[in-house]
Amino acid sequence: MNEQAVLAPWPEHERTSSVLFNNVPCAVLVPFIKNAGGLHLLFEVRSKTLRWQPGDISFPGGKIEASDVTPLAAAIRETGEELNIPPEKIRVLASLSPLETVTGVTLNPFVAEVSSVEDIRCTAEVDHTFTVPLQWFMEHEPELAEMDLATRPGATFPVDISYAGNPMEWRRRKTYFVYIYRYEGYRIWGMTAQIVKECIDIIKAM
Repeated sequence: MNEQAVLAPWPEHERTSSVLFNNVPCAVLVPFIKNAGGLHLLFEVRSKTLRWQPGDISFPGGKIEASDVTPLAAAIRETGEELNIPPEKIRVLASLSPLETVTGVTLNPFVAEVSSVEDIRCTAEVDHTFTVPLQWFMEHEPELAEMDLATRPGATFPVDISYAGNPMEWRRRKTYFVYIYRYEGYRIWGMTAQIVKECIDIIKAM
């Protein structure tokens, strides 16, 4: 070991999320569409038959597969699979901050303009879509709600490690906050609302 090298400035390296969190790498597209009423954000309502977050509101996207060259490629592929939007109708505008979520997902969001709403067709994963005017988000701040995060050791947790309380019981660890937008009966919350909030903050600063 070269101790002098250890104490010198370290070389640049790729920063990755902790593998210990067992997070699933995912990517989503944040689609803007333009119509006579101006710019709108496009959302999908997930099918109630899905095992993960059935009925929730989200942006198109999903797990980054081994065949995806980049997270952006995954977001575009998933958008095509879920909403039938071809890549040539997607114009990418920006990438947003990656999100490390408490639900076990590392999410990579990309903002884009979708040029043809006529192509949109809901697949088995999507119950339906809806849009919200960008101006509405500019004029409405989200609610802030508290959620509790709880943990318990898994089946392979070593019994010789001291753990406060009953090790087989759920234990409240901390409280965290989530954003919620309510628009005409729709409740946009969680990661999706957090992405919207970042978009709006960036747009307001333009």
